[in-house]
Amino acid sequence: MSKKKEFEINIKTMVLIVLFIAFAIYTLIPQLREFRTSIYGHIINNILVFGLCLYLTISKKINVPVIGKIIILIFDLLYLICSIINLKIEGLFFLIYSIINLVVFIFVYKKTKIAYKSIILFGVFSYLIFVTIIYRIKYINGDMNPKFLIPSIVVTTIVFTICLLYSLKNFKLDKEKLICVPLLGLILGFSIPFLTISSINVYLDKSSPLNEEFTIIDKSISSGAKRTTTYNLKVKKGETTFSIGVDENIYYKYNIDDLIVLSIYTGTFNEPYYIFLNQYNNNN
Repeated sequence: MSKKKEFEINIKTMVLIVLFIAFAIYTLIPQLREFRTSIYGHIINNILVFGLCLYLTISKKINVPVIGKIIILIFDLLYLICSIINLKIEGLFFLIYSIINLVVFIFVYKKTKIAYKSIILFGVFSYLIFVTIIYRIKYINGDMNPKFLIPSIVVTTIVFTICLLYSLKNFKLDKEKLICVPLLGLILGFSIPFLTISSINVYLDKSSPLNEEFTIIDKSISSGAKRTTTYNLKVKKGETTFSIGVDENIYYKYNIDDLIVLSIYTGTFNEPYYIFLNQYNNNN
């Protein structure tokens, strides 16, 4: 590798590190909370998403096919609409988009033999937006309940078997792929159906809520390079104690020893859960 190329890589790496640190500070520092949640913060978020989408669609180095450019720009439009209109089922639109994105990614790969990461990136991001609802709920019967586990185990078994047979047939001499492909099938084969079913249980739930009042006994923020930042309140009522995720504004609005109302819903698949709804806490 030439010194010039090595220098360029080092500069790009440093820029990425600086951007990551800046993003972490911007998303976590309490002093910037009001700006992040203001109309100006939302405008900046949309500008950044639009800028990224625009760059990926016009970049000659990446050279994304027309259908790939369209699906990338559709994400930007969907992100913009959902940032303006707050709907309970907006996560389902991101799920539908992620499925369509995957179909387009496979179609483009079949045509060009090139795996465009710039396309699948938005599909993955959309799916992650869809499943973030699970951070804001607490299942009464526990997360690992049979209604979510059994279908996930069945899918895992099928996917793992297919990946294992495929690897044994095609990667006998490549030990790394021979191990990684079945392992990836095992992880994705379980996590995707489990998270999808768990999330749909909330998004399609049309039951009426039953409200209960809890006392906040602790607060915490969970963040990291490979995870979504979550704002958690630990609550207690009698002998019942658990943590539940809320949005950033609510996290800073409530303090320890405050009372908070949580709503109990039946769930689409009859798996009840707690969730915070601000409409029942307007007096606080």
